[in-house]
Amino acid sequence: MAVNGEASVARRTRALPQFTVDSIRLPRDDGDLENVEQQGVPHLRHFLDHIAHLQSGKDERYGRRYQLETVQRGSLLLPSPYTGEVVSATRSFLVSGKIFYWFSGAPDFYVASSRISRGYPLAALVLPAEHRMLRWEPLGSRGLDLRHLDKLIDQRSGEAPLEFDGSSRVMVVMGNRNFAHHLWNELSALDRLVSKYGQGHLSDIFINREPLGDVERMFPEIAGLKIHRARGASMPDGLYVNLGSYCISKSMRGRLLKHARREASSEVNALISRIKAIGGPVFWLSVRMQNPTLENQREVMVAICRRLLNLNVRCSILMDGFSLPEDWSTAGDTIAESYRASADTSRAEIDAIVEEVSRTSPWSRQLVVNIGGIRLLDTIALAELADAYFCHGGSVQHKIGWTANKPGIIHGPRKLMSKDPISWHSDRLEGAVPPLPLPIQMIQDVESDLREKNYRVKSGAVAQFVANYFSYHVRH
Repeated sequence: MAVNGEASVARRTRALPQFTVDSIRLPRDDGDLENVEQQGVPHLRHFLDHIAHLQSGKDERYGRRYQLETVQRGSLLLPSPYTGEVVSATRSFLVSGKIFYWFSGAPDFYVASSRISRGYPLAALVLPAEHRMLRWEPLGSRGLDLRHLDKLIDQRSGEAPLEFDGSSRVMVVMGNRNFAHHLWNELSALDRLVSKYGQGHLSDIFINREPLGDVERMFPEIAGLKIHRARGASMPDGLYVNLGSYCISKSMRGRLLKHARREASSEVNALISRIKAIGGPVFWLSVRMQNPTLENQREVMVAICRRLLNLNVRCSILMDGFSLPEDWSTAGDTIAESYRASADTSRAEIDAIVEEVSRTSPWSRQLVVNIGGIRLLDTIALAELADAYFCHGGSVQHKIGWTANKPGIIHGPRKLMSKDPISWHSDRLEGAVPPLPLPIQMIQDVESDLREKNYRVKSGAVAQFVANYFSYHVRH
């Protein structure tokens, strides 16, 4: 495959040379590289072979090796594409969520890391002297491109030349607002660092968001580091590193559950005691209010609850919905208000479902409880009690599937259910119990202009399907 060169973009605001962005493949195709090598980068193949090898280890999914080694050494070591000799980066730059590692020399070059969902892999080489960026990550709207180069050049243009004495201040940057990305793509790598490697040269952690609570309470090993939480905090010169993973380790899952139990509220601890006193199986159902969702959700949930209550003289049904991230109240007024509104909407819908169920189901040794709109850690503490779940695919399911690792059924639009959701889930959790997708023939998409369509199901058929699945897992 030939190099896919994007059209060079002229700088509109300053007289800077044009850059070209080339997309190449790893493992490399020799035909892709001849043109670049002939233009003065003779060791590009060796450089790319090293990158491919560096990021292909069996433990990469629990924490990128280059990141862990950088924290340990206080520098990132890579072979120069110009000389082939190993060179060191002791400074990096934050540019629109990407990190560019600077290799000072004659000439300079940068190596950039990319997307959180892939564990921040090294994904591009910037060659200022050649006016070129070589990118080997899959294309997409969140990938590295010319806008990042523009901002990097802006950031560097006013700086005086820098001298280094071989030492560096190593600083981790983390904190995604989505708890699933925070757990899956950041915390598992931090767990691997502190449990397997130690802190090395790490001195500071800059945290943007903490949806699962204070990081140092989950990781007491880092309590001695300087932790920065203020938005707009001064960012000193140094070596910034993202810690990235793309699989949740058993170690991290155990750490999170211990953290959730320790942080659980008194109300949830009382509910846990009540559920244990009732005895019998514990079932978990999710309610999702935003699109894409089940349009006849209330009818389906009522049918499932009634079927489960008729089959189990002792049981608890926990009805989950939107959960408040642990840092919701400090996320800014607009975001905090949106969280509050989502929590209220979720609680109100579940209340309506519980009320309808209660009209025909007098409970004695049974419990149907609304846990929508509560704190995220409270939800995770409760999820550990469940025997099985019925959840929308996505982050609602991740609260139980990625933390308690229980068996369950996932549902969603036909397009989502046809994309091998079993493998998608299993690849993201060590020792995963894969979910069972609701059979696609039971799902009818609702025609609309929405990018992701809502859908409907026959409530009686789904209630029977769910009850059969739950009964099997309770017996076994």
